[in-house]
Amino acid sequence: MKAAICDDDLAFQLFLREKLESYYGILEIEIEVFCTGMSFIEKFRDHPYEYHLIFNGY
Repeated sequence: MKAAICDDDLAFQLFLREKLESYYGILEIEIEVFCTGMSFIEKFRDHPYEYHLIFNGY
């Protein structure tokens, strides 16, 4: 399973990553973090089906 976190708040990124790893840890979740919406959009545009979960803190 692959998840994306998109938020410019480092504390929120770390908090959410820890929660996801704790909850989905047995499923071997891979988490990719983006600091800007634009960086996520650029990746998503090229790979729209790569992520199973997308979290946006905005």
